[in-house]
Amino acid sequence: MVNKLYVRGDDSAIEFVLENAGAVISTGVKAYIEIPFDCYIDEQTLGADQAGDLVIDLWVDEYANYPPTVADSITASAKPTLSSSDKDQDSTLTGWTRQLKKGQWLGVKVDSAATVTLATLSLKVRKT
Repeated sequence: MVNKLYVRGDDSAIEFVLENAGAVISTGVKAYIEIPFDCYIDEQTLGADQAGDLVIDLWVDEYANYPPTVADSITASAKPTLSSSDKDQDSTLTGWTRQLKKGQWLGVKVDSAATVTLATLSLKVRKT
């Protein structure tokens, strides 16, 4: 698992690389990352090594409540999802909590996976 934060001016990306040593990605919590600045999620992009199925949930909570749990989901019913596909992109993010605050913690959980052995979730964020 590799977590990355790219910053270019006010536009940035928070990325999570999900892998399972050549096997299908396993379900469960994969990472936590601290949000380093106030930002707004503009878009999510999910890409995989091959067509398959993958559903990811994102959880956010304050440091005092670390770690975030399923009760802290920010994706509503529009989770990043692959369905017999190798890519997904969404800038509408219906129902998402899109504003993140400095010091919050973002958790990534794989709800389900089939076929996919390597995937990257990229959250395009804008400093606020």
